[in-house]
Amino acid sequence: MMISSRVTRFLLAFTAFAGLALICVPALATTYYVRTDGGTTAQCNGTANAPASAAPNCAWHSPMDALPPSGNGRTPNIKSGDTLVIEPGQFPVGLNSDTMAAYPDVCYTSFPWNCIMQPPPSGTTSQPTRIVGAGWDSGCAAPPQIYGVSGAYYTLDVGGASNVVVACLEITDHSACIDPYTPDPTIACSKSYPYGDWSETGVHAAGGSNVILQDLNIHGMANTGLWAGGMNNFTLRNVTIRANGYAGWMGDLGGGGNSSFSGTITLDHVNVSYNGCTEKYPSTTIYACWGQNNGGYGDGVGMAKTGGNWVITNSTFSYNTQDGLDLLYADGTGSVTIDRATAIGNAGNQLKASGTTTITNSVVVGNCDALAPFPHMAGDTCRAQGGALALEVAVPAQTVTLAYNTITGNGDCLIQAGTDIGVPLAATQVYQYYNNVFIGQPSAIPRDAGLNSCLDWYTDTSPNPETIRYVNNIVWQTRNTTCDGTGIICKDPQLVNETMAGFNPNLLSSSPAIGNASLSAYSVAWDYYGFPRSATGPIDIGAVAYRGQPYTGSGASDSPVPPPPKGGGTKSAGDLPAPVPAGPLDNKPVPYGSGLQPGAMRDHGLSAERYHRRGAPGFASTPQTVRASWPVPPSAAAPAMSVRATADQIAPDAEA
Repeated sequence: MMISSRVTRFLLAFTAFAGLALICVPALATTYYVRTDGGTTAQCNGTANAPASAAPNCAWHSPMDALPPSGNGRTPNIKSGDTLVIEPGQFPVGLNSDTMAAYPDVCYTSFPWNCIMQPPPSGTTSQPTRIVGAGWDSGCAAPPQIYGVSGAYYTLDVGGASNVVVACLEITDHSACIDPYTPDPTIACSKSYPYGDWSETGVHAAGGSNVILQDLNIHGMANTGLWAGGMNNFTLRNVTIRANGYAGWMGDLGGGGNSSFSGTITLDHVNVSYNGCTEKYPSTTIYACWGQNNGGYGDGVGMAKTGGNWVITNSTFSYNTQDGLDLLYADGTGSVTIDRATAIGNAGNQLKASGTTTITNSVVVGNCDALAPFPHMAGDTCRAQGGALALEVAVPAQTVTLAYNTITGNGDCLIQAGTDIGVPLAATQVYQYYNNVFIGQPSAIPRDAGLNSCLDWYTDTSPNPETIRYVNNIVWQTRNTTCDGTGIICKDPQLVNETMAGFNPNLLSSSPAIGNASLSAYSVAWDYYGFPRSATGPIDIGAVAYRGQPYTGSGASDSPVPPPPKGGGTKSAGDLPAPVPAGPLDNKPVPYGSGLQPGAMRDHGLSAERYHRRGAPGFASTPQTVRASWPVPPSAAAPAMSVRATADQIAPDAEA
């Protein structure tokens, strides 16, 4: 039977449309499973959450079944947009008898470091690839543990991948060693077979975009917790990076400018603590710490030159053996925003930032000698003179803002600030301080023996210096500070505990900070604890709004500030007169000292700060959540927090 040309054209058009429709339909994502009683890829297809006895529809027995080591054309056994669910249990990653049998071309004893999982395939913005622990989407009650063995470069690698989510995992190793650890060979990791159950890095993420790390506990790695840089849009949410032997988050990938971030880098509820130290496995007790002068490094978060907009909220940087948060190499093309942060006990500066920076509702305790009791911290406490904050303008016409913070410290000065080397000074470079509480402490810097820390120091000399504004700040016990009663109000803020040994930022009922913030200068919607502040006032000065703490002190609230030091010696800019009021913004510049403060901010270059590695792929070869007793919810008592560590024992993680 003859078919009309119209029908023929219709059938051809329909066939073409149907084919196009089939092409346009997105690939269906698959969920794969890993469990301790699963099987190999020869036994199981990984698509069912069932033991190997249910073969072939059963779970795999290792994450390395899903992401085998690259080599001989191996590709991941999951595809773009798939989800890999790891059930509760412990899963080794790296060279062992199992992987040597499965991947003999990559996993062998003479070079075990490269026996690692390859990165997952990239997903899409609407359908990311997921590597997650069971329960990742319902509270992550029992995260599985993946632990590195035999000196694996990375326990988990997402380098180069985009649109990836890693969630609900404990990432660690099963060794107390540090690689490298030169002060004590008994703590250094073994470099001979069988090597031991240690891994250099917890998570590696270099390049790629739109990567989310969520509900992770990265701790006890021999070298680095997170090695990540060169990414566009990177998010850490509810992540702990604790007690990794060389650094917490290393953002320097080496090789020039490929470390720079772009887009938005988000840290939300991130805890970065005790990096440059190790845990006394199998406990989480800290028992060895070292800093740069002893061959280590120790930044909690340390970046190379970077762009991007950094947004940091509800995060803690504590007791790291160099700086807590080091964004001093931000290049000024983006911004740094820090809100409701805690920074305490780091051996260098607590917070460092460059470029347009805003810090609000944060508590900074610059007890830079807190780790001094550890035997291999000699010369590493109070690095860069131990200033609580190091702030820098990276390009002309940028503004640094501190508002509603409570800041104390025993370094040379509470604030070290200035303009990046090579950037012309101008009055359009602005440092402004609104409604903060600043408390000086007896200095731990030998040259300042017998003196308190000064308020601020600016590194530059010029006839046209930056603009510096102090508006409605309570300043107490800083040396040689001139009080003007408006920008700098010299009164005892009357906190629950103002001593370095037990600092507690909660306000007593008699505090002059209560109800006296200047809303016209700067306002914020909440306090350090996240409780709302009134939009119309009155509200309180400092990070913590008053919550009914009883007054436990004695004496007048306006007792004298420490007298000026007697005799000669070099004075810092913080020793010079404070700004003279010049209208509501009090914007007359502060006088400057002469030249760079010895040892401040730029006392070491980028290359001197950064680490060396044994020879990770592509690089030159060279050698649980810590919960302090403070802060506390306002409904509870507010005990003091011990801010000095002890070398023999630090209480292990309460959640471990």
